Amino acid sequence: MSGPKGARGRRFEGALDEKAAALNASVDFDRRLLPFDVQGSIAHARMLGARGVITLADVDKIVHGLASVEARLASG
Repeated sequence: MSGPKGARGRRFEGALDEKAAALNASVDFDRRLLPFDVQGSIAHARMLGARGVITLADVDKIVHGLASVEARLASG
């Protein structure tokens, strides 16, 4: 996915801005939080469906999509 200069090296010249690099440095930590974020988002979607804010069909779509994200993370 990325070359010797990283993913952005294919499109941009020069170094990544210091602040942007610091922000991107949290990606590994964010990846560890993703399963918990997915579960919280699923719970939130179910609550919105139970309260009638979104349709149950939309809840099913959201839960299916989030479960797919979680499965992709688990498989690397």
